[in-house]
Amino acid sequence: MRSTRAVGIGILAASLILPVAGCAPINSSPMGLSSPSGFSSSTESPYERPVTPTTSQAAIPAPPVLPVRPADDTIEEIVEDTVLARSQKMGAKLSSAEWRNLRTTICDNLEAGRAGLFLSQAANALAPEDQWPVTDLYLDGAISGTCTTAKKPPPPIGHYYTSDVDFGIHYRLLASYKVNDIRYSGLITQYIKDVGDYGRRYGVDVSYLLDAVPGSPGTSGSISGYDVVCADGWVSSSGGKQGACSHHGGIR
Repeated sequence: MRSTRAVGIGILAASLILPVAGCAPINSSPMGLSSPSGFSSSTESPYERPVTPTTSQAAIPAPPVLPVRPADDTIEEIVEDTVLARSQKMGAKLSSAEWRNLRTTICDNLEAGRAGLFLSQAANALAPEDQWPVTDLYLDGAISGTCTTAKKPPPPIGHYYTSDVDFGIHYRLLASYKVNDIRYSGLITQYIKDVGDYGRRYGVDVSYLLDAVPGSPGTSGSISGYDVVCADGWVSSSGGKQGACSHHGGIR
């Protein structure tokens, strides 16, 4: 009786244990957590991915362009401005095109050995006593700015030359140089700042750009010395200087 009951309990226990032993475990992790989908816990971790650089050498834009000094006014331009302003003040307004035609005519006339005395259409309408100063102005302007090797012939009887266009050219040239020097200085100052910002932002050597700035030796030292990361991970404090990271594979 007891043996029969023991056999029955054994069979019941076996029927309960065998199905469980034949099922796959829900979790193989010691903590009972499953691996994230798509990754094998034994070969790859989702948190160990290679880092892709966001900025490559190909993505670095071209450096700032060294500005060119503004061109100074030419003597012809200065003379033209002077003649147009004075002619208008004398009551004979003259356009730029009219003056250029007139100065060519005067120079050709002087080259032919004549007096070179001409008036514009507006000057012809002036009173006779007001025409001579304008004629003198045009002759002086043509010789001062265009046919500079020509000489004034003797003035007509009863007249004398009073125009001083050539006297004002020197001062206008100096003023033009000074204005353009100031403009250029401002452009260079902004360029140096832009180059420094460029070097710091992209971690590149900019000393060669600063060495090309006219009349400013040693300028590169004023913005160099920032930190850059080298190819091997070394951090150099020589950013902006020639040879930064030279012993560490170059700048990253």
